[in-house]
Amino acid sequence: MSHADNIEAAVRDHAERIMRAAGSSLGNYTLNGSRERILAAVIDCYEEAYRAGADRVLMGQQEQSHD
Repeated sequence: MSHADNIEAAVRDHAERIMRAAGSSLGNYTLNGSRERILAAVIDCYEEAYRAGADRVLMGQQEQSHD
C-alpha cells in the first residue's frame, strides 16, 4: 500500500468517525458531491494540522538558533 493510499484510508476513516459521532455515516451520503465535500473537509483538517505542526517546529528551530 502506498503512502497516498494510507492517507486516503485515514481520511475516510476519520470522516466516518466524525459522521458516526454526529449520528450518521458516510455511507448514508450517496450523492458524490456530499461525500466529496465531507472528505475534502477532513483533508483540509489534515493540511491545517500539518502546517501548524511544521510552523511550530520551524519556530522552535528559530528560537533555538537565537539562544
